[in-house]
Amino acid sequence: MKEFLEDARDIIEEPSAWVQGYRALDKYGNTTDAAGADAIQFCAEGAMVRACRSLSIGASVDVWRISKSPIYRKCIAALDSVVDCDITIFNDDPATTHEDILRVFDRAIAKAWE
Repeated sequence: MKEFLEDARDIIEEPSAWVQGYRALDKYGNTTDAAGADAIQFCAEGAMVRACRSLSIGASVDVWRISKSPIYRKCIAALDSVVDCDITIFNDDPATTHEDILRVFDRAIAKAWE
């Protein structure tokens, strides 16, 4: 689980890679599938989808299968537990900053070591 959390954090480490209000955006600012090749900006949950795309079995990446994966669900639960609410709600709150999101990932990663 820790590796997937670390991968998701790495995906949004640069402020330009993080977004609020959408799971993922392409280079034109259009909404897109977080697991798709054209996604370049992600919310916290979208970054988790992207990090867990290797869990999708088959030729194509299936976001529905990723979201049903026990590893993905544990990662989202770990993020939710840090903010004591749904990570998507926290991510999209106008008061939430990029630094806040990175701290959430850092705390969830640290808890994964416990």
